[in-house]
Amino acid sequence: MGTSASSSVQINYNRSSNFYSGGERVDGIVSLTNTQDNLKVCDIFIELIGELGYSTQETRSITDSNGNSTTESYTEYHRIPFWTDQISLAQSKDGASKTVLGPGIYTWPFQFSLAQDLPPSTMPNPDRYPHIKYYTRVVVDRPWYKPTMRKNYPLIVSPHTTINYMNESQQPIYFGDQNRKKLRLQGYLSTSSIVPGQPLCFQLTLDNPERTVIKKIKATLVQCRYMIQDRREDIILHTDLPGLDEFSDLTLQRNFELPVSSEYLTPTHSFTTSERNRSYNFNLFYELRLEVRAHGVFTKIKTKIPVIVRVGPMNVDPIASYNDLPPSYKSVVGN
Repeated sequence: MGTSASSSVQINYNRSSNFYSGGERVDGIVSLTNTQDNLKVCDIFIELIGELGYSTQETRSITDSNGNSTTESYTEYHRIPFWTDQISLAQSKDGASKTVLGPGIYTWPFQFSLAQDLPPSTMPNPDRYPHIKYYTRVVVDRPWYKPTMRKNYPLIVSPHTTINYMNESQQPIYFGDQNRKKLRLQGYLSTSSIVPGQPLCFQLTLDNPERTVIKKIKATLVQCRYMIQDRREDIILHTDLPGLDEFSDLTLQRNFELPVSSEYLTPTHSFTTSERNRSYNFNLFYELRLEVRAHGVFTKIKTKIPVIVRVGPMNVDPIASYNDLPPSYKSVVGN
């Protein structure tokens, strides 16, 4: 519901993209195109909203006409506004009467200031739950017997500089695991943090005393969004490491580079807000997952390596509107 049959409203930002950093100004123009002779409005305002969204799985009982009860499961979507700001654009002088607008195009400038310490927008897939997202919303509030007009436009908020995860973020990080066939996987990431567009580099060592035949080694970079109420994982990249199909040598030591897209990725962070005396913790972190698949039973090896994603270049698509609004790594994974 963004428009009525005879009127439309639009928001235009004063920049070519919808990317902003904490502490910046968000400004632009609200345009209302009216074709009615007399458009009565109580108020026209624009608001900027930061939202924490999560979902829960609920159950409910349904009773049919015969008195039989059944229980069904459903997904409940929750939205907590942790940041709001509002600017009135056109309001009646006494606050009680209606403002009447004739046919024409009406414009109002607006300007918001973002707080410095806002948590970053969740990217990619900003509408999937759980998430942190921002949007401006223009509202044309009409008399009770007329539908209110609303339209939302997304913002993407990123920190000015990298979040202070840990002093050792540039240090190598080691990993290792072994299966029942004495096949041992070891290695290290050359650095525990990356920015989008920077390859993920690591060294891999295999000790294979029983010459187990390895089908493949899969590498997956995963973004994890965790709340107590809701969890989600998105695959950022997924590949089979080259040159390891049907490998059966005694040893292997090789360096690999996984290309990470330069598209914007939400940096590793944690965020806490509260509503009605209840706290909500949102954690976003990344893992490199390696999986060794070999012939035989008890041969699979799976290992997870933490990867910190820092603030990188802002390479995104042009602005689009949407109206379907239905710390350290140790501290992140410790929840």
